[in-house]
Amino acid sequence: MRHGPWGLRLDVGAPLVVHVVIEGRTTIWLDDDPAGAVELGPGDVAVVSGGRGHRMAHRLGARCQPIERFVTGDAGVPADGPRVDFLCGAYRFEGDTQHLLVDGLPPLGVVRPGPGDRLRLATDLLAWELAEPTAGQQTAVDRLLDLMLVLLIREAYGRDGEHAPAWYAAADDPRVREPMRAMHERPAAPWSVPKLAGLAGLSRARFARVFTELLGQTPMGYLTDLRMSLARDRLRDPAATLAQVAHEVGYADAYAFAAAFKREHGVAPGRWRQQLAATGAPT
Repeated sequence: MRHGPWGLRLDVGAPLVVHVVIEGRTTIWLDDDPAGAVELGPGDVAVVSGGRGHRMAHRLGARCQPIERFVTGDAGVPADGPRVDFLCGAYRFEGDTQHLLVDGLPPLGVVRPGPGDRLRLATDLLAWELAEPTAGQQTAVDRLLDLMLVLLIREAYGRDGEHAPAWYAAADDPRVREPMRAMHERPAAPWSVPKLAGLAGLSRARFARVFTELLGQTPMGYLTDLRMSLARDRLRDPAATLAQVAHEVGYADAYAFAAAFKREHGVAPGRWRQQLAATGAPT
């Protein structure tokens, strides 16, 4: 909660930051794009993706304090003027599959859910839960934040088809919806184009053509990318053996998996894992 002139600066950091205005009004803008500033009112939700540095304040151009000083009250904010209440949440993603959900979001997006909207209900419930300490509060807040993120992404992509990734739009197309769902639910299954086409109720040729048109790659190419993404996530766990990872993502053994992984990444999975452990990012 803040009264009067104030400003908050959030430097480059988490890949996804969400701000929810509970009461009052505020302005948000990216450090490198002040011309794109947006005013937020009660119930509005702002999403900053890609770790972009940004600012929130009572007005554009106001002096902004780093978050460390802001949250401790050492921000020189006078206790008068209009009140504003807002919530901030940061999300960090370690695996590749989670990034698929947010990589299509614009650098700064704003959703303005109306009364009765599911996202508005979730944010209202989150604000109510945070109003005062109570038993189980952290568990409730964590679950509400997860729910809010799902609803937010759904809302953002639903309203802005330009930024929605191809897989998101295709997932609602009845010609490919069931095959995509099946691949995601059982990536290790021995899928083939005829089997997937059968789930879609289409001929093999038509299914392959429609799938490629909608997603920009063949069904088997999509399945390989999905398996490799899941494999990279599992390889981040040092306790997971190559044989276990191979089995979980649909390869007969560690040798077949290693060959497929090297074809896609130019390096064996064991070497990829070593580079990750040494530098935090494979080279």
